[in-house]
Amino acid sequence: MLRSTCLNRWRLFPQCAVIGVIASIAITPLAFAEDDDAVADAIAETVTPIISPYDSRDYRVLTLENGLNVLLVSDPEADKAAASMNVRVGSAQDPDDLQGLAHFLEHMLFLGTEPYPESDAYQRYISNNAGSHNAFTAQQDTNYFFDIEPSALPGALDRFSEFFLSPLFNADHLESERNIVHSEYMARIRDESRRENDMLNQLFNPDNPTTGFAVGSRETLASPPEGEATLRERVIDFYHQHYDANVMNLAVVAPQPLDTLEEWVAERFAAIPDNDLSVPTIDAPLVDSDTLPRYIERQSLQDRRQVNFYFPVPDPTDDYRTKPTQVIAHLLGDEGEGSLLAVLRDAGLADGLSAGVGRGDGNEALFTISISLTPAGAERWTTLKPPCLPPLSNCVTTASLNGVTRSRQTSMSKPSASSSTAPHSRKPRASP
Repeated sequence: MLRSTCLNRWRLFPQCAVIGVIASIAITPLAFAEDDDAVADAIAETVTPIISPYDSRDYRVLTLENGLNVLLVSDPEADKAAASMNVRVGSAQDPDDLQGLAHFLEHMLFLGTEPYPESDAYQRYISNNAGSHNAFTAQQDTNYFFDIEPSALPGALDRFSEFFLSPLFNADHLESERNIVHSEYMARIRDESRRENDMLNQLFNPDNPTTGFAVGSRETLASPPEGEATLRERVIDFYHQHYDANVMNLAVVAPQPLDTLEEWVAERFAAIPDNDLSVPTIDAPLVDSDTLPRYIERQSLQDRRQVNFYFPVPDPTDDYRTKPTQVIAHLLGDEGEGSLLAVLRDAGLADGLSAGVGRGDGNEALFTISISLTPAGAERWTTLKPPCLPPLSNCVTTASLNGVTRSRQTSMSKPSASSSTAPHSRKPRASP
């Protein structure tokens, strides 16, 4: 008897479907097991940190096999997810002949990767999913970060992780990014905090690499002469020389569970190269103690009158448990009766005071006392003479006074039985 081929086909479909379902059920757990094994293999250590009893979020600290340190935070109430990658390399590692290179590299990483070659692929994905992104370069750190709609976090991590795996260093955008860096430099050239910092760099030990020109400009990032390595090649060399999983710290906060975040991070960041690099250290002192105390006046571009005292102290970063400098800052910054500010305010000399640690290099830091002067206080300060300062024998003092018509610097050696006040010469530093 002839059977209908059409009927036979319809009878076979349910059987194939059943077989397919059975196969699917049999294969899927195996795939999950393999994924779980891969994630477990990528993680060297897991730690649950001690947290405040008033903190409802969940935390987990991971160390991946490649050396990357990761902090995961699960916050079910968060309406955004966010991530930050800190690379413990910055402008202090700039070569002398290419100042601003670390900052320029930061810009170049945004311009496409092998899986996402479009120069705006990362930026477009972030903005299309209600997010924002940015980055900054400091003396010893370069930080990349973003926030985004939580459901889009996996795609953002896909694109973000490739910065540290397969950046293209897009040659077509090199000139435009150099112009952007120069624009950033020019936009803040009159910024008071930057002018103050630039002035301090002239006072500090020129052998300390944190005193260099960090931002970069068209001049400092100019293309090398023909026959030498190109600017793009120098950027790539700097990246491979300094960027390594061992000097990176990743933080991710999102409403998803910790196990989910752990899986996403391990899958995407475990392949970052481990070249056994270590965090760069600085040996040259930040301040040459033989040049202290020092005094300098700088004309402010704003209507303000301020005097700052900078005291070199051991870098307190590792003392975060006891916070000695915060305690001192709290005592000095108190505004209550009998406080330093209260006395100055009652005398009509000052209307503000702050204290705390500013820049540091891992060995030394600056403890700063900043006093905002009234017009009467500024007039009183200008009558003081540098010889009143030797008791502050380990201090750099700057006065930012409205109306000072020229920069004036007085350098004094540390007082001793046989020494007298004398100027201290310094070799000049190139400045763009």
